Amino acid sequence: MPVSEKEQADTDREHANSDSKNKQVTDKPLYSLPLLNLDAGRAAVLAYFENTWAITEQLFSSLVSEEAYLTRPYHKTRHPLIFYYAHPVCFYVNKLLVSGLIDAPVNQKLELRVETGVDEMNCEDL
Repeated sequence: MPVSEKEQADTDREHANSDSKNKQVTDKPLYSLPLLNLDAGRAAVLAYFENTWAITEQLFSSLVSEEAYLTRPYHKTRHPLIFYYAHPVCFYVNKLLVSGLIDAPVNQKLELRVETGVDEMNCEDL
């Protein structure tokens, strides 16, 4: 029996372990959701994003100071961690733009800054 868009969104929200009004790190176990069903609608996309953001928040909650976010790795082949904090959101914004679900960037200046990571195959980065 096919699952309705509302049922799918409710299920995804339960799995997301995330409250969109309160972005504090959860004590509940977090896990990646199965591949998003693109036919499930906007609510499912939102639930998928909220789950991704909850996992990102959990990962970054272990950093103990602002300096940890801003210090570049000693090998200089990667960005400071603050880049990787913002990158997933930028990735979603870009995908929403490409898919036509939003019409304009949220913060174009920031999105341009964090949309591209370090290309591991580019010898110039080394």
